[in-house]
Amino acid sequence: MRFFEFLAEASIFTRGTYSYGHKVKAATNAEKGRLLADIIKRDISDYDGSEELEWVKDAPSDAPRIQAGKGTETVNFKRPNGSVFTLVGSLKSIQGGLNHAGEHKKFNKGDIAEGVLGAAITAKLIKRGSDQIGTIDVNDIKKVLGSAVSSQHQTYEVEDKNSKIADKIVFNVKLTGPSLEIISDPKQWDKFSEIFDSSAHYANSGDAERYSNHFYKNGKVDEVMITSDGLSGQKSRKTDINVVVRDPATGKVRNLKNVDISLKADSSQYGQVGTGGKTGGDAKWVTSANKLFAPFGVTMEAPAQPSNDVVSFFKDAYENAAHQMMIQVADNNLNKETAFVEKVADVIFHHATLNAPNVRIVNLEKGESTIHSFAGLKQRMIEKNVNLNVDFTIGRSGYPTITIFDEGTKQVLTKIRYFSTKTGDKSAHVFEKGPLLHELTKVVKNKTPKTTTAEPQQATNAEPANKPELEKVV
Repeated sequence: MRFFEFLAEASIFTRGTYSYGHKVKAATNAEKGRLLADIIKRDISDYDGSEELEWVKDAPSDAPRIQAGKGTETVNFKRPNGSVFTLVGSLKSIQGGLNHAGEHKKFNKGDIAEGVLGAAITAKLIKRGSDQIGTIDVNDIKKVLGSAVSSQHQTYEVEDKNSKIADKIVFNVKLTGPSLEIISDPKQWDKFSEIFDSSAHYANSGDAERYSNHFYKNGKVDEVMITSDGLSGQKSRKTDINVVVRDPATGKVRNLKNVDISLKADSSQYGQVGTGGKTGGDAKWVTSANKLFAPFGVTMEAPAQPSNDVVSFFKDAYENAAHQMMIQVADNNLNKETAFVEKVADVIFHHATLNAPNVRIVNLEKGESTIHSFAGLKQRMIEKNVNLNVDFTIGRSGYPTITIFDEGTKQVLTKIRYFSTKTGDKSAHVFEKGPLLHELTKVVKNKTPKTTTAEPQQATNAEPANKPELEKVV
């Protein structure tokens, strides 16, 4: 889960970030947005849900007043034709049906990467027609993505090797409103060329090559559903892309091993813990600090003097935690050092996978990809005699960071840092992967296989077979 996933997609009126002149549009790719557009259209017959609306201070006395849910708060919008109308309801409810528009249009780059990588996996699975699954390129990914985004799913029927048996490959795209809007517009794709290149690199890697050829050659009917999921259970799951396989004969469903993917697009972040909020006070901040640091063998208590500032509180908390960690590794006691290594490895594993051992992190960066597994990290650290040390710093932002590194090589294993929005109304403790952790968890060196001339099969308009049974496991 990325830090900004817990921020509202369109917090327009309630956070004080935007003002009059800000442009929005109905989020017609989401249920709340479609409902809001329908409500407006009942009173304004020529209203089009795709219109960009400008938030304005005043409305003429004869402007339409449209009740949009419960509440009495009002907000005025000017249409492209210059006319103004007023929505009445709760500001929180109204903004829930809107997306940013114009120059303020927002999207999540990680969501874009989820959609593109899901399309790449799908393109690989359907690249049939020769002795082996073919090598895909960016054009294959774009063809699949373009077919899927309009209806948010697409089904392909492709034959097995030397057989008339047909597999069914289903690709689902579940993304937030602004991200889905961006990825649905092919004119925007050039902005994400590195994500397309990196996704092709992953799809042509050993793991993807292996399972794609398995389904191509196994001589049995398979139903495979790939889901790029930026919506479901963000706080309770670590996977962004799931591949589910169903045996049509038995109805048995299973997740494809090693393809539970947590995706990172140009990001070293692998975990986060909430701070308790800007106005949470000592009780919530101490709870947050203990949740963050207790797994390292650190104890946090409320300060003797109550604190009114969240940043000051966590500066002290980070420094205190770093000091307690340093004590654990200070006296060259092998048993204590090993115990600390084990604690650190357990913390990393939890935040990277939410304790799901089959989750792999795929890093997409600079047109290439790397695959990372956190299972067995503890043993690898011990075998490589990683000698951990701890450092505490205050950055130029004024926020604290704890760095855990190998004393021998000075390579950074991981960083824990306090992060906040510019306004300070949202903050988190962020876990970041360092170069040492990158190398310790890297399990695949991607090598592009020999290119074949296979062409992907054309999409059908069929609905996913037994779709309810497949969807319930996602």
